[in-house]
Amino acid sequence: SSSSSSSSSGKNLVIVIEGATTSDDLLDAKAKLENAAAEIFSNIVQPKSGAAVSTLQQVFDSVEYVSSNGPVDELLDDIGGKCDPATAMANVANSVFQDSQTQATVAGLHGSPLELAAGRKLLPLSREALEVCLNTVSMNASDEEGNVVLNRSFGSLCDAAVKNAMEQFDKEAGDNLLANSSVAKRIRSDLVDEMYSDLERQYDNQLSLLHDAAFESFKSSLSKLRLSPRLAADMEKVAADAVKLFSDVSKTLRAKNGGGWSNASAETASLKKELKEYITLRLQVAKASGKYVPVPRKGVTMGFHWLLPKPFGNDYRLEPWQVHAKDDLVYVPDDKITDVRKEDVLTGDWRDSVVPCPTANEMMYLK
Repeated sequence: SSSSSSSSSGKNLVIVIEGATTSDDLLDAKAKLENAAAEIFSNIVQPKSGAAVSTLQQVFDSVEYVSSNGPVDELLDDIGGKCDPATAMANVANSVFQDSQTQATVAGLHGSPLELAAGRKLLPLSREALEVCLNTVSMNASDEEGNVVLNRSFGSLCDAAVKNAMEQFDKEAGDNLLANSSVAKRIRSDLVDEMYSDLERQYDNQLSLLHDAAFESFKSSLSKLRLSPRLAADMEKVAADAVKLFSDVSKTLRAKNGGGWSNASAETASLKKELKEYITLRLQVAKASGKYVPVPRKGVTMGFHWLLPKPFGNDYRLEPWQVHAKDDLVYVPDDKITDVRKEDVLTGDWRDSVVPCPTANEMMYLK
């Protein structure tokens, strides 16, 4: 058991060794405890500022080992500000789980040895699993010299690395903790989120490498183009192919379970703009050097079509006052037969007897 105190003189730790009768017993217990403490310090997250803590003496101003057979109560009374082991365990729980979102978990740690054991066992395992996952992805996205290279199956690689790391974590954690401990479930869930969050940085690097590869492919294709009046159109087609390459490959770089990862729409738009600016610059240089002459513009042919309102002459339905004009008149009755009486034939020119009705629908005036 142990008791800690805080006073104006500093923080003091008194460790009571149960049943110790000799100084050798105290020294043996001290060695075991400090070795265990050193292992714990190596697995916890420490502040970035200052030297890393590796011993109890770096945390407390004084550390004393006493036997339970000695005057323990008198010693603690002299120190003042003491707390019992249960309170110390609660303080440890609050220190380990400082996130405000884990208040329920901290409360569980105070009253459950299972939850405390889950936190003590799984936190180091989670850090180890995270490191294994990140190293696996990094190794498969680097060349022999350690330089980061483009891996077009990066998304699948990340999903596989996370899956393998979590399988190993579950195996070492044990079914009992994962099934019965809320702390264990929380640690496991946070571990998956942390893996994909850290892998997103490598995903951004892969997008940058893909951008460079697409641009190099674009410039390589430009070098194969012939100088012709259609150079501008040919360059735009090459640029469209490079953008399509970037868009297609970027989809394979994104992990299926990386829900928080951004898509590459912004990078695609940036690449398209950059290629357009490059084409404009190269065309201006080619024009200035006289190597490129654009296709001259062709003339525009314009045609006008209209309908004559009276293509076959005047219409008496519209202008009946023209019925006595000197031009030829044609009258066609409904039965298509000219109806002339016998008397009209005998009198001479029967056509003079055919007087068309100005309102007839069948009569036309021909020019």
